[in-house]
Amino acid sequence: MPHRRDLDLGKPLALAFVAEELPELLDRAQEIFRRKGAFRRFKDLIGAQGKLDSWYAYEERAMQQAVRNWCEALGIPLAGETQAAVHGETAEPSLHAMPCDACGGCVPTLEMTHFGSRETGYRDLCSRCYNEEVARLGGLKFEHVAFEPVDLFDGRGRRHRFHFVLRHLGSMLMLGAYEVRANERMGYEFEVHGGPEADPFELMQRLHKRMRRELAITYLAETEFGLGIAETKVGGQITCDPEAADRLPVLVIDGQEVDWDQFGRMLMTFEGWRFHLEIQEPSEEV
Repeated sequence: MPHRRDLDLGKPLALAFVAEELPELLDRAQEIFRRKGAFRRFKDLIGAQGKLDSWYAYEERAMQQAVRNWCEALGIPLAGETQAAVHGETAEPSLHAMPCDACGGCVPTLEMTHFGSRETGYRDLCSRCYNEEVARLGGLKFEHVAFEPVDLFDGRGRRHRFHFVLRHLGSMLMLGAYEVRANERMGYEFEVHGGPEADPFELMQRLHKRMRRELAITYLAETEFGLGIAETKVGGQITCDPEAADRLPVLVIDGQEVDWDQFGRMLMTFEGWRFHLEIQEPSEEV
């Protein structure tokens, strides 16, 4: 699996380009790459021949192919690629979309960020425009990557569709996976965090592994009294019903919502038992 900084394929790619475009300079290019600072001198060499733009285009095609190969090996398509239906099932419709105030593109609402200040005003930005603005303001080198939705199966064989959102938060990079059903964000949610210059592809690898591990775990089971805790351990996410007046917690367990009263009834099957409650940040594994 390539690291982002290795996707340009380095010296082999540069020499392949020279062999195709400037074969008469191949010996000179090989000599350049025996010394330090080779890429600067390499670009000077091909620039003198008017081939610098051709090199950038060649490098971009190679990078895109390397990224595509990496994502295909991991089972994660990049934006713009067709996601085939899984096991003959039709993919769910797209999320509700809205236009970005910067680029004008329409993206799912879960990708939008209301960004700005009183002095500059506020705009609704897509994740790409938002990340580029944060990187610009922070003086950071950052290249946005968009990942297409992916379908994964849980321990019961049920399909779950996830949308990915990459957000730069200034001091860290966050990659989130959000389950979508019937055009709405609901069900499983996962996050992983990295440093401000973290590699999005490494974050995706970590996130994908975590999703598969946690989806394989089943905490709830149907009993003679209805849905209950399968064994003696349960984990999930704390959410709420924003339209409820009492603001009691709503838990997401096994990707399904369990209200506070329902969870209380599940616990009553263990009346008299002792329990341990541990609350973790979204990026931590349960």
